[in-house]
Amino acid sequence: MSRYGYSSLESASTVTSNQNISLGPLDRDIAFPSNAQDTISAIRWSPTANHLAAASWDGKVYIYDASTPTNIRGVAMISTSANTPFLDCDFSKDGTQVAAGGADANLHVLDAASGATAIFSGHTKPIKAVRFVNISAASGAPIAVTGSWDNTIRYWDLRVPTAAITINCGERVYGMDTNDGGERTLVAATADKKLHVIDLRKPDSGAWDVKEARESPLNYQTKAVAVSRDGTRYAVGSIEGRASVQSVVEGDTRTRNLTWKCHRDKPEPIQGGNRTQQQTKCFAINAAAFLPTSHAILATGGSDGTFQFWNVDTHTRTKMFPNVGGSVTSIGFSYDGQYFAYAIGYDWAQGYLGNVHEHPRKLMLHAVAKAEIGGK
Repeated sequence: MSRYGYSSLESASTVTSNQNISLGPLDRDIAFPSNAQDTISAIRWSPTANHLAAASWDGKVYIYDASTPTNIRGVAMISTSANTPFLDCDFSKDGTQVAAGGADANLHVLDAASGATAIFSGHTKPIKAVRFVNISAASGAPIAVTGSWDNTIRYWDLRVPTAAITINCGERVYGMDTNDGGERTLVAATADKKLHVIDLRKPDSGAWDVKEARESPLNYQTKAVAVSRDGTRYAVGSIEGRASVQSVVEGDTRTRNLTWKCHRDKPEPIQGGNRTQQQTKCFAINAAAFLPTSHAILATGGSDGTFQFWNVDTHTRTKMFPNVGGSVTSIGFSYDGQYFAYAIGYDWAQGYLGNVHEHPRKLMLHAVAKAEIGGK
């Protein structure tokens, strides 16, 4: 057991990493057009079609039609006047809008039909996370939620120019996600190692406030947050190469909480004084994503240059993939789970000195085989 009281993958009674499992193939993966001039910070699939949005440090969001994988086309783009970096993006639930936020502290929303982009201002520092949510109390209006380094979460009714609700989280928002399956759960991770769990089904006097601020089960800064499609569980990943899956409802016996080590090199012996010690290199988990068709399958991507698939119900790693040549900065499954996209770039883990021109910048498409997610 970990010191937080959760089962740990290091424990023999919980999860096995399947060390003998063969590495998944990448030779048939397809590259998206190389439009981005800098690292892609975030990718998001449309919930209705094989369209992908990719936010980049070059100040643009690229939108691709991947309906025909052998002929991926760029179909639209969002840009800022000052080319300030975009840090996150998301599709609306009907796939007709794309929202993006970043260093200019504004929310940018592209309407696919008209091609027009609306800008919403209110945050005072960069927007780190953007998600569309369904809320019945909003009378069917599209609601975008933003999490910022100004310590707030804001809800935006896109029919009006100012934020409808502002929630003070007390610290910077480092990651946020909600379930795609309907109105239920939103989880935001903040710099003070808190996880803010919001129940979207129970607006309090018309406001969607924080239901609970929990202590993270991880020791260090959270970088990745993912919520399962049914909204019953969430996953978080940290800079220490450790992940955790937790139940939204504490004490729910249907979901077993797990915390485990991953995205780490094998221990190497080093000489320390008169004895040999073991040293393990730990890499940040930059991204996490649940398979839309299953709340049990989770993918993680890290600074070690790999992405891995896990079954959190059977407590096994179902597939590990070879090193892709650079840090995996963002990942995501398509709406039907047939495809998996991953971005390769520089994640600033080595500071500005590590941001060399030769660092690879790619966006790739991987066809998901049933065997890779534990199927036959």
